[in-house]
Amino acid sequence: MKPLLHTLMSRPVPLILAHRGSHLPVDIPENTLPAFHDALELGADGFELDIRLSKDDQIVVFHDASLKRLMGKPGRIGGFTLKQLQTFPFLHSRRTPSIQIPSLEELFGQSPPGTYFNLEIKSPGLLSNRFRYYSRLFEHLAPLIRRFKLEEHVWISSFDPYALWLWHRRNTAIPTALLFERWQPLVRILAGSRSIDILHPSVDLIEHYPAFRAVNKPLCFWCVNDTKILHQMRRWKVSAVITDRVRLAREVLTSA
Repeated sequence: MKPLLHTLMSRPVPLILAHRGSHLPVDIPENTLPAFHDALELGADGFELDIRLSKDDQIVVFHDASLKRLMGKPGRIGGFTLKQLQTFPFLHSRRTPSIQIPSLEELFGQSPPGTYFNLEIKSPGLLSNRFRYYSRLFEHLAPLIRRFKLEEHVWISSFDPYALWLWHRRNTAIPTALLFERWQPLVRILAGSRSIDILHPSVDLIEHYPAFRAVNKPLCFWCVNDTKILHQMRRWKVSAVITDRVRLAREVLTSA
């Protein structure tokens, strides 16, 4: 068994992963270094974050393909170099206007030892060559994880099973996680496949918990923000939760 999978399966309480860092209410932009720092201050064990490639093949931490929602600027992440991206201001950066889009290298370098990272691989889009894009991304991602010695603290997630299959083909010890929001036949087949190590269902699928447990893989629900559901997560055998309410999750999941 991959070392991280053993850790996840044997945990007495779920890991608390901050969803794009601590950014709610809108105070600092999501997926930025201050958001991740705040998440740790609130009691997170690590982060869920989104990664993409810049024009110069740097891995950047950013959710959307477009800059429109967060920066009010036309263009796509892949159309700019990292240096260019880091000159663009966020629309909502109340604490300081100097907050930048971080690179994954910066986040790894500024996170304390023991931090966990769930890296969501974002799709390049319907018109892109997915094989070429994912191959480029993984060529840079794998050595970066090794350089920071994070093999036992990182896993890769995606809604795109093709991305996970390509990562699995690399024979890496770093696990893969399938993100899904419907428990449909194809997802059930994929959940049991060898290229998927961890299940990441939406919290809206909580009624299917017995079926997820039957797959016998680590389980991590996303967008777990309700007190009652957090109490359920504590009673159930869940390896991690992704939440926007880190302080609440810490209070519920670690209370005596």
